[in-house]
Amino acid sequence: MIAVRLLLSTPAPRDRSRNSPGASLIKYLLWILVALATSDGIVTKFLIGSGAAREGNPLLAPLVGETVFVPVKVIGSLACALLFWDAYKKHPRVSFAATSSFVVIYAAIVVWNVSLFFIPRT
Repeated sequence: MIAVRLLLSTPAPRDRSRNSPGASLIKYLLWILVALATSDGIVTKFLIGSGAAREGNPLLAPLVGETVFVPVKVIGSLACALLFWDAYKKHPRVSFAATSSFVVIYAAIVVWNVSLFFIPRT
């Protein structure tokens, strides 16, 4: 709660142009987020196909066996990236914190999913 107050109360940088250093950093983070979400979809599809895992998201679970699963993940992640980019224009610190958090979370998910390939199944 204190971190959110600090993020909201700290004055935002004056230069919010698309070419500012902060803008280029958030662009990189957003593309990394899209790549990680796409990787998650691809790895999940292989894991479920091999019977090594199941989809944890109840909204996506019915789509896992379908051909639209990965495109839905890509489109959803692109939509989220656009929302974070739009939020960055008004609240750069909050958007940066949220994007960074989701990058870390998705990186952990992808690492976890890839590690499932190496766990012996009985």
